[in-house]
Amino acid sequence: MSAAKISGVIPCFNQGEFVLDAIESLLAQTHSISEIIIVNDGSTDQATNDLLRNLKRDRVRVFEKENGHLSSARNFGIYKVESEYVILLDADDTFANTFAEKAVRMFRNDVKIGAVTPYFKKFGSDQGIVKTRGGELKDFLTANRSCGNGMIKKSVWDKVGGYDEKMKKGFEDWEFWIRILSHGYSIEILEEPLFNYRVKTISMATESYSHFDENMRYIVT
Repeated sequence: MSAAKISGVIPCFNQGEFVLDAIESLLAQTHSISEIIIVNDGSTDQATNDLLRNLKRDRVRVFEKENGHLSSARNFGIYKVESEYVILLDADDTFANTFAEKAVRMFRNDVKIGAVTPYFKKFGSDQGIVKTRGGELKDFLTANRSCGNGMIKKSVWDKVGGYDEKMKKGFEDWEFWIRILSHGYSIEILEEPLFNYRVKTISMATESYSHFDENMRYIVT
């Protein structure tokens, strides 16, 4: 069986101090990553812009766009991907080096898998391991049971229409998983803490919960 072709997509908004760690975590994968696409989503931080405009790494391509938030940046990057599989990674987080290898193995065991995500390890202002549960569509209607960083098939992204770019206040991952599940695919969990999630006092995740009711109304309608 030929080796799977995998691309990484890393949106970046004012996260230049962390993005090199994210890139290196993909370059270090035990299953080779064909390309890494960095999407500079309208960063306003000069240090981030300088770093990305001068970044020279094999297999790494950097693109700039006007700020459109996470869904827009991910769609922009995935659109440019030429691989069968896409690793989704935020610029301030990292993957353990065996994630790609183990995720591809799961995909190849079941054609109905649309996404693979792992348990994750928190670091920064909080620590601990979070054991996500996955499940069926009915399980995701009341709670997001998977982390937003993982691996998807590009064909599945195409089929469901990508991320909803109207979702600019968080929960875009949750809504995306629901649409994948509604198309008959499954979201499987690698039961190992292979994703390292940086916890900050203020982040996109914390801000999204300040819009919980608004986001939920949008998802269910």
